[in-house]
Amino acid sequence: MLLIGENLNIMSKTLGPALKERKGQPIQDMARAEVQAGIDYIDVNIGPARKDGPDLLGWAVKTIQEVVILPLSLDTTNMDAMEAGLAAHRGKAIINSVSLQPGRAERLLPLAKKHGSYVIALLWGAEGMPRDENERAIMAVDFLQKASEFGIPNDNISSESVRIRDSQR
Repeated sequence: MLLIGENLNIMSKTLGPALKERKGQPIQDMARAEVQAGIDYIDVNIGPARKDGPDLLGWAVKTIQEVVILPLSLDTTNMDAMEAGLAAHRGKAIINSVSLQPGRAERLLPLAKKHGSYVIALLWGAEGMPRDENERAIMAVDFLQKASEFGIPNDNISSESVRIRDSQR
């Protein structure tokens, strides 16, 4: 079981502005707090980051990894930002997350292969979320097959993760 701290989020009232204004201290303080809470990965969620996503995620990765040695879980819908974040990351990151929606897996799985990243599989397809366990199982098989086509080992894929919303507890 992996514990993924999710406090470094662009939606945070304090950390969102710090991310947007490139103020490293609050970001680094939260990263240290998550280490103290015993998490395994720090999730860095910059949302869609349409304006300057690649610069923002690359900066965030470097800023966090200046002060902690934990690997990061990179979370954005901006594909170019994901690529920049993976390029800046030291060690094996997690891509959070890859779905079977058109264009997502085809763009993100090659990045996972190139950077040796782990992948959280979001079992959503072209028609959205599966309606029942049978559709979920079919999507899981489809995802594993597609990942295999891109050379991603099954050991690098998870469809479940444990999340800590508040590592300050």
